[in-house]
Amino acid sequence: AYHAIRRAVMFEEGEFDDNDELGPGNHPLLLWCEERPVGTILIDNLNGEDAAFRLVAIDPTEQGRGHGRAVLREAEAFARAIGCRIVTGVDMFVRQAAIQFRIWHDQAAPAGVMRDSLKRATASARNPE
Repeated sequence: AYHAIRRAVMFEEGEFDDNDELGPGNHPLLLWCEERPVGTILIDNLNGEDAAFRLVAIDPTEQGRGHGRAVLREAEAFARAIGCRIVTGVDMFVRQAAIQFRIWHDQAAPAGVMRDSLKRATASARNPE
């Protein structure tokens, strides 16, 4: 059921690769409603302290019924139960950018500057005029 929902929502025919969630620290969860699976999420335990959520998918026939909020609540509870804090999308983006910066420039990235720049750049999307 987990893979069927993900295939239906996220992947074109033939693109699906389920090896990603088999790694250590990756926790695929399946949301059930009235004895049938309706959603999925993958929780990554990044370093024993931080968790990130990805590959969220809700069965197309069940979308718009609050299942997305429910799967996120369950994922947050699971992450806290395994001792992790939740990493925001901004944090994930900055971490990924910092890794790329280090690879390309062979020096530590100015993560604080990157985070502030991202927040400034996206402020208008959060607070449209």
